[in-house]
Amino acid sequence: MAIITLNNNSLSSVTELPIGISGQNYPAFQACITTNQSIPNTTYTKVQFQTEVFDTDNTYDAVTNHRFTPGVAGKYLITASVGIDTMADTNYSIVTVYKNGSATGYSDSKGRRSVNHASTASTLGSLISFIDTANATDYYEVFVFQSSGVNKNTSVSYYGFFGAYRIGD
Repeated sequence: MAIITLNNNSLSSVTELPIGISGQNYPAFQACITTNQSIPNTTYTKVQFQTEVFDTDNTYDAVTNHRFTPGVAGKYLITASVGIDTMADTNYSIVTVYKNGSATGYSDSKGRRSVNHASTASTLGSLISFIDTANATDYYEVFVFQSSGVNKNTSVSYYGFFGAYRIGD
């Protein structure tokens, strides 16, 4: 047992967490892109994160809907990242998280670029993280938009991911 000292007062044990903190960060999941997906030009397209890294409560559907449904009400940290391959300097991409079919938050790639050293192409990547309050039946999906003028693929090498975990009530 650790003894914590704060302002010369000792606290030898904690019997309960403050209200609103669960002490358990689940349900939780993370899924990643393991196969390229074609993204049409200037069209928001749902991203298919095909492989679950982990899924504590079977809350992510990696096969049919590619969505997260918490199953437990609470506050969640939601995060997603998607890269688009072979994008020119003048192009951009936008990653948007939808909650129950409506855009909740987004991030764009303007000014953020990862060079693919095997060629002269660049991967544009966007990352979004935010906290949201969900009920048990809400669902979250990730969509991506790209402005290249032609279809482009999601990047497997950029490590696109979608994840969430419960942080409290």
